[in-house]
Amino acid sequence: MKELHLKDLFAMIGVLLSAIVWLRFYFTTKKKIFIGIAILTVVAGFFTFKNMGFTIESFENFFFSVERN
Repeated sequence: MKELHLKDLFAMIGVLLSAIVWLRFYFTTKKKIFIGIAILTVVAGFFTFKNMGFTIESFENFFFSVERN
């Protein structure tokens, strides 16, 4: 499990934003290729971050970490 940093979270948000841009292209042009590109972007981003060592526990530790004394 790799520790999740804020810059990694920004990269993940960037992947989702790029998929949203592709979907907006689809809604303006109605060409189905843009849906495929949006799905491919999200899937590629998922596997990239998975291969980098991020897991569900990385997100839980980032968002729900509480200092315990």
